[in-house]
Amino acid sequence: MISVELKGLTKRFSGPRGREFSALDQLDLTVCSGEYLVVVGPSGGGKTTLLRLIAGLETPDIGEVSFWESGRRISLSTAKLSSEIDVAMVFQDSALYPHLTVRGNLELGLKIRRLDPSEMNRRVEELGGACGVGKDWWPRMPSELSGGEKRRVSLARAIVRQPRLLLLDEPLSSLDAPSRTEFRQWLRDLPGRDAMTVIHVTHDQAEAMSLGQRIAVLNKGRLQQIGTPRQVYEMPANLFVAGFIGDSPMNIVAGKFLISECGTPWFTAIPGNGGFKVPTPVPMPAGWGLAHPGGSGLSSNVLLGFRPESAVRLKAVEAGKHDLSGRVDSIDYLGAEIVARIDIQGVPLFVRWPSRREEMTVGETLRFRIEWSGVSWFDDKTGERLNRDHGSFDQP
Repeated sequence: MISVELKGLTKRFSGPRGREFSALDQLDLTVCSGEYLVVVGPSGGGKTTLLRLIAGLETPDIGEVSFWESGRRISLSTAKLSSEIDVAMVFQDSALYPHLTVRGNLELGLKIRRLDPSEMNRRVEELGGACGVGKDWWPRMPSELSGGEKRRVSLARAIVRQPRLLLLDEPLSSLDAPSRTEFRQWLRDLPGRDAMTVIHVTHDQAEAMSLGQRIAVLNKGRLQQIGTPRQVYEMPANLFVAGFIGDSPMNIVAGKFLISECGTPWFTAIPGNGGFKVPTPVPMPAGWGLAHPGGSGLSSNVLLGFRPESAVRLKAVEAGKHDLSGRVDSIDYLGAEIVARIDIQGVPLFVRWPSRREEMTVGETLRFRIEWSGVSWFDDKTGERLNRDHGSFDQP
């Protein structure tokens, strides 16, 4: 199987009035052999440019794309992609040949490679069928297919080639929600998956979380973080990842640390009428300064981050003096869950709870506490995560 190594990859394009911009900027990334890597990020983040550079459709301005197989390095500048690497790419718009039938589209790449007719027939029938493109589809023209059917044929055309490297550019972007769920399951069970390395580009972070063995988060051409879905969700490397990953963004509260007279560390939120205080019974970022015990001065700013589901609702009899309470400003009903916006002394926070177990109304006061085992601390100037000791963000 093939692994991919990108070193210092930079690609520039000319923008309005001749100004250059970097679609990718000094990108270093290694995709392991046999891995399903999902590259996620907002529109314009450099995701498609990355795929096109790997496929050899674009040439980097700086840096290099290399492939590795059995300890042998193959440079993109010298590789014959069709024979040495065997790359197949599924484009966002399906890119089917309009003058060919479904079968003609499936067979074209195999004919170019002069595959034996019996082997070609076997692949089209077995692998195409496994992709949901059966014999009854073969005589149809692309103009007769729906968007989802075109997507399936485009994927089947790539799979019948049995590539060692499969590149997917927004393969589910034009599908409705039920079809996306079906296709996600299908992609998990790709025919020949055990012999393929897959790089899947999407802007849909739910798609990335469900499919990727690892996720690479791109923004403005720069790699923000790479890690498992759990690492990226629970331990975001910076504020961008914290806000981009997750159906509801991570709560971010600006504040400072204070040491009480008895030596207890407190986090005090800055906004609102004097802010609010919450105890911090978990290790604070290493080396983070605190005000002197008993003093009125506070340490330099820090950002507290926690996911909406990390807020645990309390009954009135359960609430303690250090727990939080706030007014419900709005409620979003999402079926199995509800997301509520709560105002705590001028600080807006979001909480997420199961809808069947929780009832609430706008205007009421809710009491809750934060599960501190899952909190994140960020530098207020750089936006970088401070408590990196709680998880690794390095490539394996």
